[in-house]
Parts: sequence; C-alpha cells; structure tokens
Amino acid sequence: MYFKALTQPPIKSGSVYTETFKADGYIYLNYNDNAVIPDGLIGVTSDEWENKKPTITPVEAPEPVTQLDKIEANLDYIVMLI
Repeated sequence: MYFKALTQPPIKSGSVYTETFKADGYIYLNYNDNAVIPDGLIGVTSDEWENKKPTITPVEAPEPVTQLDKIEANLDYIVMLI
C-alpha cells in the first residue's frame, strides 16, 4: 500500500512501513498490507510509486591494488623521508 505525505507521519503501533523516500516535496511510504495507516496520508498508485522511486546505480568495484602499486607507494614514502 503506497502513500505520500508532506511531513513525516506519526509513528503508531501497527503502522509499519517497509520503504520510504523523498521526491517532489513529498515523503513516499510503502506500508505493509495489514498496517494501521495514520490519518492525513494521500494514497498513491503503484505506477506513481515506481516512477518517483529513485534508482540506485550499483557502485563499481575499485581496481585491485597490484604489487607494482605497493612498490611505487613504498618508493614514494622512502623518497619523502630522504
């Protein structure tokens, strides 16, 4: 069940949401099907939820440190000490 609100809704017993994000000045909340919904929330369709939900791009893994990188770092350190 998808909803949006201008401000964070009060936490009540039984009002559990599983996802939340901010977009266009609203706080979007995804409540469990059997949750107690606080007053003042605006219902949202699943299409609007998916369109407004931000996409998180996966982080690329950094290049692994090679033995040559370690040797160069050690040489730089030794030169700095001299």
